[in-house]
Amino acid sequence: EVERVIETRAAGNPLFSKQLAYALRDNGLIAISDGQCRITESVPGASLDAALTGMRFPSTVEGVVTSRLDRMTPGEQLTVKIASVIGQSFRLELLTSLYPVEDSRSDLPGHLDRLEKLNLVQRAGAESPLYAFTHAVVRDAAYNSVPFARRRQLHQSIAEWYEREFESNLAPHLALLAHHWTHAESLEKAVYYCSE
Repeated sequence: EVERVIETRAAGNPLFSKQLAYALRDNGLIAISDGQCRITESVPGASLDAALTGMRFPSTVEGVVTSRLDRMTPGEQLTVKIASVIGQSFRLELLTSLYPVEDSRSDLPGHLDRLEKLNLVQRAGAESPLYAFTHAVVRDAAYNSVPFARRRQLHQSIAEWYEREFESNLAPHLALLAHHWTHAESLEKAVYYCSE
């Protein structure tokens, strides 16, 4: 039944199929053990499809990703939102410097571990401080949940971080600087970095 529900709802879209399966797992509707997928007792007597209809489960891949993000703790949500403004890939060091709750900055590795377990981000290497979103749709869903004014502030903070950190060698970061200053609505700085 799980296969049929995913196939029907995702209409063959591999990303949608994957995100739908993760969402079913995250919502406790299916469980996977010993390589076997089974419907849990939280769907008593009803079909999985009926349970999803009753929950008003999203019908688009973006909606499913957003529903998964909404189920996370506030700290994890804040982490994924800030990371999405940084870009498709992001450094833990930059994320830490932007995280507004100073007392919770030490929680960031735990948040990122959880996001990895949820298959929303992945580490570039076993010991690497570089992470990336598993898909652009995941990053876009998180980015679109950040209020516009907050996005603008974050883009400015990111650009300023790059200017400080790489002051002696900005050349490799000119495109990033132009991008972030553009979204910070500082067109003079954006044009300056575009023309460098």
